[in-house]
Amino acid sequence: MFTQGDESSTTGGEFAHALHGRDTVECAIVYVRELRWSVAPGHRFRKRAGCTCDKFSCDVPGAHPAASTVDGLELGAVRPAFANIPGAGIIAACTAFDAVTFRTTLALV
Repeated sequence: MFTQGDESSTTGGEFAHALHGRDTVECAIVYVRELRWSVAPGHRFRKRAGCTCDKFSCDVPGAHPAASTVDGLELGAVRPAFANIPGAGIIAACTAFDAVTFRTTLALV
């Protein structure tokens, strides 16, 4: 398990385990600490109820930030931010791109 105060790098196995696990907070912590990504809590898609933003005509159901902008979280703010929105998705701030594909073994190195 990762802790907020632990700034040390994880081993490849811990890294992969966090990214393939079901713990959103631990995954977000890895994104921030290891990949240096700017992340924020996001809405999620519910099979029969649509986006958690509750907008009937949501253009991107389950694929947008819970807040109006993605203000990247510092490592110590990840756990509290996601605790306030149970079941939140992870939104990573990025610029427009078509697609980036990596082989799993390359992407997790």
